[in-house]
Amino acid sequence: MQSLGFFAPLRIDYTGNASANLNPYNSGIYDLRNSLGHFDVLVSKDSKTKDLTFEIRDIYEFGYIRNDRNHRGRHGFPLGKLDESTVAFMRMLLPADEYRNPGGFKERWEIVNVGKETILYIPQEVLASQGKPFKVHGKFVREKEGRKQGGNAK
Repeated sequence: MQSLGFFAPLRIDYTGNASANLNPYNSGIYDLRNSLGHFDVLVSKDSKTKDLTFEIRDIYEFGYIRNDRNHRGRHGFPLGKLDESTVAFMRMLLPADEYRNPGGFKERWEIVNVGKETILYIPQEVLASQGKPFKVHGKFVREKEGRKQGGNAK
């Protein structure tokens, strides 16, 4: 597909913005839900073909929220539905160390029931020390409806 038009940025969406309708956490794919993190999506439109281009450029890392009084920047991973004896046993196996989240609060390894799920919270400092931030780039084009593949709509 070739276009002689130019791409004009329309908006920048991000996964934390409900109106952007970008919510990988409701994808129905259990493993995907907590593996993507939050990212920005640059949406542009080709002036000639009217195709939309969605581009992700970001750095994947275990970040934090500055001055996080409500502890929203914690990193948790769902364990599925577990009975209380399993949860109690798993809690005994967790490290007891306490860490200081860069968002300004103390945190530790925890297993917590949140709604109908059991979540394993891992301190940000542990995750950040075990991984290395890396750049992410992804791009896809959504052709305008009614336009023939490889050509322009009449």
